[in-house]
Amino acid sequence: MRRVVPWLSGHYPDYMSRWALRQFTTPPKPQETATQRQWRAKAEVIPLWHEQSRWLNTPQRGGQLLRWGQGERKILLVHGWGGWATQFAAWLPPLLASGCQVLALDMPGHGEAPKRQVTLFDFMAALRLVERLIGPVDAASGHSLGASALTLTAAEGWSAGRLVMLAAAENIETAPRQFARMVALPDNIRLNMQEAMAQRHGVSWQELDGRLIAHNARYPALVIHDRQDKEIPYEQGVQLAARWPGAQLVTTEGLGHRRILQDKGVMQQAIDFMLLD
Repeated sequence: MRRVVPWLSGHYPDYMSRWALRQFTTPPKPQETATQRQWRAKAEVIPLWHEQSRWLNTPQRGGQLLRWGQGERKILLVHGWGGWATQFAAWLPPLLASGCQVLALDMPGHGEAPKRQVTLFDFMAALRLVERLIGPVDAASGHSLGASALTLTAAEGWSAGRLVMLAAAENIETAPRQFARMVALPDNIRLNMQEAMAQRHGVSWQELDGRLIAHNARYPALVIHDRQDKEIPYEQGVQLAARWPGAQLVTTEGLGHRRILQDKGVMQQAIDFMLLD
């Protein structure tokens, strides 16, 4: 592929721009474990239906919300690209034992939500819809693209108390740049792909730049990032924490991009932070 893509891009740029957009925005199939499926079976499932909004030009199914417990303190858990709600299964027992109401999203096109092409903008629209359905949450934790969506939605005034960012990007162009490197996509095709995404939602990439996170000073934040993260480099987490007023940075070693979500030490630090008064 790395040999063919540059040649095709040079000869058929329009086709390759559409191909890149389709590949970049199509989530992989979830791989739930038996334990995760058991937790899904215990959840109350709330379908999400997006109304037309700033991020979506037409109404559409917007994923689904899973809920466990009925406590007054609401904790929201947000997976990343290619993830699913029950990836946070190990987090549920301690949170429920503390009396929390725990909510986790199957983002649009992910988990058991209807399959379709999805972008960061769909993640943000889903968070807005959760706010309209259940009101403010006391704390939220997001992984990877889910953390980026939390960061950007919070900058617009989303109602949350504390935020935990796991393996989060400071620059939202990190993901498309990494995808382009992986498949040897020329830069002009990558830019065409990004522009098509932005036009679909009527926004610009510049207006969503992670460097605008100074707006998030009102949210206490914990940024957890691994030095060996090959998908979103550690430096992104360092920059995110540095630009977020008052944010705390926790550095891990040897967990990479995905195992950080399942590490017991990381989980405990995140939960302790979210449960602070």
